[in-house]
Amino acid sequence: TMTVSRLLPAGWQLHSTVDDGGSEIVVSRVARDGVGDPTDVQLSRLDTVTGERRSLNEGLPPDAWNWLLDAKGEPRLVAAEKGNQIRIHWRAPGATAWEQIAQFERFKDGNWWPWFVEPDGTVIVTGRLGRDTSALYRLDPGTRQVDRRQPLLAV
Repeated sequence: TMTVSRLLPAGWQLHSTVDDGGSEIVVSRVARDGVGDPTDVQLSRLDTVTGERRSLNEGLPPDAWNWLLDAKGEPRLVAAEKGNQIRIHWRAPGATAWEQIAQFERFKDGNWWPWFVEPDGTVIVTGRLGRDTSALYRLDPGTRQVDRRQPLLAV
């Protein structure tokens, strides 16, 4: 037949939905090597009506594998991992370049992890940060500082 399959190739999965009234969702694919390190990472917007896929990987930092999107479905934070090091990168609204805002050693106390981007652009992170339990904090990507004074929620 002349019908072209609009199935998403194997390995892709739903990353998130986009609450803008349109027909697009965000899908991702992470291929890993024999020890579990990411080797090929892709993030795309997929139009569920037409089957067209648009890559969101423009300018992606090396070894990136985990994204955090804003309310409009645009990538704002990405985690990159190589060996024992984790790097967190930020891309401001309207920007095309990613900026590294943090680097951690895996499993070391004092690390934080991006959790959520509020509709107003506020970045929420989670971490112990000197506490016995995890808590949620505000992050200012411009200054690269986490507001440790008053956790938003402690568990």
